[in-house]
Amino acid sequence: MREFMNTSLGRVVSGMLLVFLAAYPLLVFFVLNDYGLRTAVLILVVALLMRFMILGLDRDRFFKALLVVAIGATVCIALDSEKILKLYPTVVSGIFAASFGITLYAPPSAVERMAVKFGVQVNHAASAYMRRVTIVWCVFFVINGLIAAWLALNSSLYWWSLYSGLLSYLLMAVLFGVEYLVRLCVIRKHRLQRS
Repeated sequence: MREFMNTSLGRVVSGMLLVFLAAYPLLVFFVLNDYGLRTAVLILVVALLMRFMILGLDRDRFFKALLVVAIGATVCIALDSEKILKLYPTVVSGIFAASFGITLYAPPSAVERMAVKFGVQVNHAASAYMRRVTIVWCVFFVINGLIAAWLALNSSLYWWSLYSGLLSYLLMAVLFGVEYLVRLCVIRKHRLQRS
């Protein structure tokens, strides 16, 4: 599978699955209305399993992930509850918040790790700035997860889908944009101080 993912077709398939999972709330909205809960659960399970395979998880981690998905799907169908199905964006936000948060206690920060992967040279000032950006992203993911959870448990499918499938991504884009503008100001200020 790893060899396939290194091909052009493999990267296209991986990208399509990411788009599919990102559009999950909108798909749930249409699938639940037309085909019911079981079909929506089946679509999510298949998409997640394909994503796990593409990630190239080792056998142990793959089976643990498979067990979690199977338990979630079984509970969702057994309780006949779309609310459990709608908690997926909350779980994803929680995973991101935890992943970013852990790096605050085991540096370098998540943002610094990403910057280094892209070949950015990181000095002490840049590292401190990236740590603050990581904190901002942690806060965003926690708030986003809480909003998605509240909507999943207390609101209609329409409002949950609108927030989780569109508005949360717009907020993420706004945060990216604002951070980029702040970064430009910080870089400019740092250059002016050095000259």
